[in-house]
Amino acid sequence: MAKAPIPQHVIELIKTYQKAQLELINTIAKYPQETTDTAYRKRVLASVNEELRVLNEYAAGWAEENIASAYKKGAADTYEKFRELNIEVGKVQINTRVLKNLVNNATGMLIDANNYVGRMINDEIRKVSLEVIAEKVATGSTVKEAQAKLVKRLSDNGVAHIVDKRGRSIRLESYAETVARTTTAEATNKGAINAVTDLGEDLVRMTWHNASCPICAPLEGRIYSISGDSKAYPPLSEALPDGRSTPHPNCRHRFVPYFTKYDDDAEKNKTFSNRPFEIGKQEQAKVDAYYKAQKEKAALNRVKKEWQTARLVAPTEAPKTLGAYTRLKSNNPEEFKKLREKVKTAKQ
Repeated sequence: MAKAPIPQHVIELIKTYQKAQLELINTIAKYPQETTDTAYRKRVLASVNEELRVLNEYAAGWAEENIASAYKKGAADTYEKFRELNIEVGKVQINTRVLKNLVNNATGMLIDANNYVGRMINDEIRKVSLEVIAEKVATGSTVKEAQAKLVKRLSDNGVAHIVDKRGRSIRLESYAETVARTTTAEATNKGAINAVTDLGEDLVRMTWHNASCPICAPLEGRIYSISGDSKAYPPLSEALPDGRSTPHPNCRHRFVPYFTKYDDDAEKNKTFSNRPFEIGKQEQAKVDAYYKAQKEKAALNRVKKEWQTARLVAPTEAPKTLGAYTRLKSNNPEEFKKLREKVKTAKQ
């Protein structure tokens, strides 16, 4: 099964978060007109808080619309599978309690991340202000020095990032993408699985991709029993532990209804579903393809971080878009070298 493209609603969320991150960078990097560090601090804090307030409102509206849409699509697609086989079904049923929980979960994850970024920037501004106040007595430092300190600290640590439970620093836009992918996938799968159960069936099949992570490689393509009562197929809990509806965050695998009596290869698929849960040669090839794709994504993320740092510490010299930055890097090495030197000097 081919790799699924990024859904449009996820792309829109990513773009909104990318725009917000650039606004935060521009707010901090722009040379202040005020003559005191206190005025500068208040201006930056007000701008940052307003940007995050707008982002929170957008996140809540996005979750309300798109999580509900994903859940309904999962259920509707499942009903359609039944109808394609001439199995009589009624009106698509929506579990409003489950749907509300999914929406609240997605909203909470996005807003928590936004608030984390707000606290992080506020803390950095407060620390820099205290340092400048202490230095003023000895050096007569000004708001320009306060701005320079803040720019350097945020460019070193990353602008608009969060730190996950494993201590990893993740850009806000990347985290938002993970939340969007994960919560919409969970909603779609939950809608599909609930619909299968509502229609009196018990079996679902996990989709498969050309490239799969080590978690999904031994799980995909199998047929599972939702209830776990089947003696012919493994329980769905093998693929979805802890009551989740995706094997892991950012997973693109889906679950579709399966009917033994309509499958010409039923015995073959039954055997396939009951094989050991381990990574063999075929699965390893998919895992290798997955790691190759992840390596390419990591390289792109490093370029994004370079560009965002350049925008922060050298806003007048750095290209305004990531595309322009990558073109400069590839096509004009001399000018790119000058920009890198400017960034390096500004951070010292």
